[in-house]
Amino acid sequence: MTSAARDAEIAEIDRFLAETKRLQGPHPEWVPSARPSDLEAYWNLEDSLGIVKAQLRFRCTKVGRMYPTVSLIFRSNPIWRIEIEDPPRPTSGHPNPPWAYSVGCPALVIGSHEHSWSDNRNYIKHTSEWDIPCRRPIEPQIKKLSQAIPWFADRIGLKLDHEQRGFDVPPRSELFE
Repeated sequence: MTSAARDAEIAEIDRFLAETKRLQGPHPEWVPSARPSDLEAYWNLEDSLGIVKAQLRFRCTKVGRMYPTVSLIFRSNPIWRIEIEDPPRPTSGHPNPPWAYSVGCPALVIGSHEHSWSDNRNYIKHTSEWDIPCRRPIEPQIKKLSQAIPWFADRIGLKLDHEQRGFDVPPRSELFE
């Protein structure tokens, strides 16, 4: 991809994140993933003109269903991700790339965290890869998917209808179907 094409793509993502967005329809359904141990759900996002340009992708393992991942995918590229993790242990953690310090992120992140567009934008702009490796901790009170979605919506300019609130991990009964 040329530098001009990458710059145009980044500018389009910046515009998308700056405008108000909406989720399309009611709660999505959890379905089996291509990985037998995982479940996933997809929820389309409409831009201010009602055009679907992005999607929220939810994934959890059947064993660790209380600790899902939420990814914001813009035209097949991940631009933001939230990872809810079980209570942190001092021995567990995720190292950040060396350049993360320059955007104010710690060298090691323990517990639930986000890979934000703002932290990874410059990296994507200057590399041939499309990856969002830089992470930062999220507020410790966010422990469940139903808490993370409104918090995330505020961060990305996503308007949630009343009926769209409360989306959560699949109930235990769905894990054995």
